[in-house]
Amino acid sequence: MSKVQVPVIRDGKLTNELGELVTIVKQNEPWSEYFLEDGTIIRTKQTVLQLVKMDTPGPDGKPIYTMQTQPSTVVIPKLEDEQ
Repeated sequence: MSKVQVPVIRDGKLTNELGELVTIVKQNEPWSEYFLEDGTIIRTKQTVLQLVKMDTPGPDGKPIYTMQTQPSTVVIPKLEDEQ
């Protein structure tokens, strides 16, 4: 795994800390769907682009992960023949 610098806020101060890039070996990114009263369907999800396990654990001793994500949204308008 590769080491990277990650900007974090600790005690109200911005600092850079080391972490390791984590390889995602399997993923499942289902869509959240919202059905609107006008017949429109909106689908949205977050796709993880990069995942980092920080070298310094949290106050409880558990590992901290940070990620870079990209939102995706699809709007499916109501078809005219569905009236």
